[in-house]
Amino acid sequence: MDTFLEKSWEVCKFIFCLAVFFLIVFKMVSCNQAMVDAMVTTEQYYTERGITGMHPLAVLNLQNGPIGSFSGSAGYFLFMGTGSVEGQIQPGTMVQIEWVVPSGMSQNISVPYDFILWDFSEEYVNPSFEFNFTQEWLSEYINKSTELINYNSIFEHAAAITIHTTRDQYVHDISAAIQTDKK
Repeated sequence: MDTFLEKSWEVCKFIFCLAVFFLIVFKMVSCNQAMVDAMVTTEQYYTERGITGMHPLAVLNLQNGPIGSFSGSAGYFLFMGTGSVEGQIQPGTMVQIEWVVPSGMSQNISVPYDFILWDFSEEYVNPSFEFNFTQEWLSEYINKSTELINYNSIFEHAAAITIHTTRDQYVHDISAAIQTDKK
């Protein structure tokens, strides 16, 4: 009789361990599914927030000056300091854009002239622009509850922007300013 109870006890422990194992696997699968449900592609995320597509320009202005950035680090050991700095600055032209972000607020952004594609047509009486994101970046996944706080960060991911305007408006706003600065 003792052997029967011992074997029954072993079977109960085995069934209990098996149940715990399946419970853990079930929880892992359901948590994974919840994580997948919370993710969307970057394209879906930006489309839902009104970032993709054309945006009206409020102001189009030109700025000439140095373009670049520096970064560095420093360390101290027994009153001695060491560090490194890296970066580059080069002369360049920035186009300043003021646009109304989907939340309704006005945002000023400066974009290097070289990052802009110009689309001239007489139908673009009111200038507008759109972001040109790489397809690779648009297919990446992002948590859909992520808040978009800094609209300037969008330009870090756009390979370029396209500004839609008339040739006359371009000559008035941009080309004339470039010619004036070269004199």
